[in-house]
Amino acid sequence: MRIQGVRLLIVEDDPTLGGVWADIMGDAGAEVAGPCPSVVRALEAIDECSPAVAMLDIHLQDGTSFPAAKALTASRVPVLFVSSCEPQEVPPELRARLYLRKPLAVREVMATLRELPHAL
Repeated sequence: MRIQGVRLLIVEDDPTLGGVWADIMGDAGAEVAGPCPSVVRALEAIDECSPAVAMLDIHLQDGTSFPAAKALTASRVPVLFVSSCEPQEVPPELRARLYLRKPLAVREVMATLRELPHAL
């Protein structure tokens, strides 16, 4: 998969998991922003880095990532939810976003990122 130079925002409150994903995506050539452990930090990162695509855990330190997902969607940035929660927890207006359930395999994430139409 070609992600060389793609600005990828990672929103994940687990520092170990977030770091692993940042390393994997960085090694694949992405320009990684994050991992952001909170909604506040995710919203700041959206303004700072103008991501081309985002991977969002749903439950964060200070709430859910839904405000960040809405901001990204409003800017036409593709969103991939990665979470251990039930897909039904996603608000109806965000359910069209891609969703993967944790635990995840790298191959599964990469294949799903390929489905994001204008991100890569």
